[in-house]
Amino acid sequence: MKKILLWTGIGVGGFIVLIVIIFLALSFLEPVDENPVAAEPPDQNASTQATLPPVEESELDSLKTQIKDLKSMLFFANLEKDSLIEQIEFRDGLIEGYKKTIDNLNKDLLGANKRSVSIKELAKTYETMKPGEMRPILEKVDDETVIAIYKNMSSRSRKSIFQALPGDRAAIITKRLAGVQTG
Repeated sequence: MKKILLWTGIGVGGFIVLIVIIFLALSFLEPVDENPVAAEPPDQNASTQATLPPVEESELDSLKTQIKDLKSMLFFANLEKDSLIEQIEFRDGLIEGYKKTIDNLNKDLLGANKRSVSIKELAKTYETMKPGEMRPILEKVDDETVIAIYKNMSSRSRKSIFQALPGDRAAIITKRLAGVQTG
């Protein structure tokens, strides 16, 4: 499920980036005026104009083309940079999510280890008891707990668990230990 969400996010993100690129490219690329009129920059006086060398029309067109090409390259470079930044942010979010998942799994593992130690200690206690002493306790304990205690007892002591249980409940637990589904 996480892989599906990841690929969906990447696909949607890529689609959005592509739409933005197309939109910006269309708005950035203006139609070239075939009869450009050289406008004088404001605040330019006659002495500045006298110092500038004359520019040929073909040279001016070449420079305009180079400027247009450079603007286009800058535009696409910025789009690529933005796309990479989005990908980095997306991956950083995934990494943070994985870190939280790892922390939660470590907490669960620590809790499971503590329960395992506790069940092992209980199993040792039950190994010292006789079936008659276990019976009133096991009657009030759920099947999962009985199975956990059974699995942590020595093979010699396991029979006392079944001796302490009523026959029908011992049969159900036996089936569950054997992996048979009970209804």
